[in-house]
Amino acid sequence: LQLAGHVYTELQPLPFKFSLSSPRVSQGDIDLLITALLTNDSVASAPTSRVSASSVVEPKTQRPPWADLDGEVSIKVEELAFQSGQVITDLKAQVNVSEALLSVKDITATLKGGGLVGDANVAYDPIQNPAYRVVSSFVFKNVDPSLFSKRNYSRFPVQGLFEGQFKFAGS
Repeated sequence: LQLAGHVYTELQPLPFKFSLSSPRVSQGDIDLLITALLTNDSVASAPTSRVSASSVVEPKTQRPPWADLDGEVSIKVEELAFQSGQVITDLKAQVNVSEALLSVKDITATLKGGGLVGDANVAYDPIQNPAYRVVSSFVFKNVDPSLFSKRNYSRFPVQGLFEGQFKFAGS
């Protein structure tokens, strides 16, 4: 796993730019990375002061967990191995993070002769009610849903290959 990038700790929100690439990543590797990030969340939980001199406005909704981050991550993984034994190949995505938007775009992956492409966004606007808006769109072809099972795929309750389009928009 290779992680390269820049973080500018003297600025707020915290600007960053990372590139994550690897010939092979396992589901266990991802679990360890997430655990490491969650136990070192001092940046995400650090208080920020954004009070104007003329008035104090109490936000209607708590700021998003990524509010103190501003940057992008480019992901390129040749093989992503799940605990089920399934493998995703040629996984690519672009992640953009700011207080107003968490976006994962240009997602592509190959799944045993099939594949998926898509985008997902979570927009945050504290003035709107509700403050969060989620929009995602995925197209998949010849995808075996057991891929996402943590158990051996032969025990998964749904079997077969699926094609379709998934669109979700909500708040």
